[in-house]
Amino acid sequence: MTLGLVSCALVALLLAAGTNAAKRERMLQQTAGQSWATTFPYYPMCDRDVDHNLLRISSVSTTATAAGQRVCYLVNTQDCPETLNGKPNPCCVGWTINGASYPANAYKFEIDIKPSCRNAAPGGTGVDGPKVTLADGSVYKLDQTYQPIPNGGQTMRLMMAALAPLGLTAANADGAEICFTLSTKFNGGSCDTIEEFCADGSKCLDRVTLIESDKVPAPYSYHMCCPIGQPKYCNDYLPATGSCDSNYIPGNDWWRNGANAEIGSRPGDAGFAAELKSKCCEPDCDGYAGQ
Repeated sequence: MTLGLVSCALVALLLAAGTNAAKRERMLQQTAGQSWATTFPYYPMCDRDVDHNLLRISSVSTTATAAGQRVCYLVNTQDCPETLNGKPNPCCVGWTINGASYPANAYKFEIDIKPSCRNAAPGGTGVDGPKVTLADGSVYKLDQTYQPIPNGGQTMRLMMAALAPLGLTAANADGAEICFTLSTKFNGGSCDTIEEFCADGSKCLDRVTLIESDKVPAPYSYHMCCPIGQPKYCNDYLPATGSCDSNYIPGNDWWRNGANAEIGSRPGDAGFAAELKSKCCEPDCDGYAGQ
């Protein structure tokens, strides 16, 4: 098929699917308000285990520019379980519906932000606008919207319309970067760093997610949401990162909530090791004797 025919077919597909996509979007928000109004990702159909997903955010970097801080999230692929509970895992392998296959993909990148920082990241096609750089180095503009959340929060979405119909997939995502700029001119510079922009004052490594393409037919997906951020609980890091320090063991549930305790910093942060020990570990018998 020629490029012209592909373009015409794509336009027709988008026009035909627009109403259906809008309905699914409203449904997604309504069900989120009922079930997940205080938890990111806010949508109840999200698989909330980052290890189940083909794509993940590995790191975030920032660069000072004349317009403000340029923020870039690095995307990588990872090994993931192809089946869960005896069924295909859509966050890893995508869908096969009526003989048609739709690979796992990331069409919308969503980040949890402070409501007061809505519009802090300028859109458009200029050098400071949101863009995705694929693994092969090619660069594409990202369309941008801000989405109010039923709990009073706000998210920013970056849509990969230029990569329609699927966006990021295993073929182009490993090493890709999703970037945007936080303007120093917005609201007196009150949202011009990622820590000021992010809802919880962090770098939002655990507060980003993806929503798959509208191309996957309803009712099979309803915008399947697959987390791509880093984990944030004790049981995500212990014992996977090794044991606690000498004379310490992973905490029990009765002690600092043990495995369910939340870690604010991330691997690579200066205070990560100390926070891990403080929140996730407790002295063993020898450790208590030495105190």
